[in-house]
Amino acid sequence: MNYTYKKYCDRKRMGIFPVLLCFLGVFLLASPSDVYADTHYWQPDAGDSNWSDAANWWSAGGGIPSANDDVRFDVNGAGNCVIDVDTASLEWLDTTDYVGIIKQSGGTVTTTNDLSIKGGTWTTTNGRALSIGRDINIENGAVINLDNGQTVTVSNDMNITNGTLNANGSTIRVKRNWTSNGANAVFNCGTGTVISTVTDGDACGWKTKDTNPFYNLE
Repeated sequence: MNYTYKKYCDRKRMGIFPVLLCFLGVFLLASPSDVYADTHYWQPDAGDSNWSDAANWWSAGGGIPSANDDVRFDVNGAGNCVIDVDTASLEWLDTTDYVGIIKQSGGTVTTTNDLSIKGGTWTTTNGRALSIGRDINIENGAVINLDNGQTVTVSNDMNITNGTLNANGSTIRVKRNWTSNGANAVFNCGTGTVISTVTDGDACGWKTKDTNPFYNLE
């Protein structure tokens, strides 16, 4: 009886290793999207081109930006971009040195980190939403034109350093800081509503160069 029991236990111990290897293989297969996130560069031919067309993007992994990818518009992207679909949840989006127009007309844009408009013009139509995981930064003379009925959610700070934000009839929700007190910062409130969503225990500071630049502040 002792011998039979010992052999049975040995077989059970040997059988554990294939199971562990199987779990390890599943983990490794599930992880590459996080490990190998790409930076996608906007590089269309010219004119207006759609976000959803993979031919307008360059990245090591190919295709249009997917979840956790970084997106960069720069001087090499000569044409305008039409965001015609909902984007994946991007890591960040940056437009440093871009000279074109990004037309958000057909989809919601979502990031887990910053939206940095540091070149070109961002224009939204059809009330499409912006959901930003950290800050919105407007610099280098860039312009954001929001749409009537649009909702912009900023999980951290709104920073207008050297550029223009035209609110029109949008709703902008900011959790922490609002800064538009630089000499070259322009905020045109239109008929928009700005809402502070700061919660108990969070610190926030609101700095503007105008005494009361808001049309409706909640």
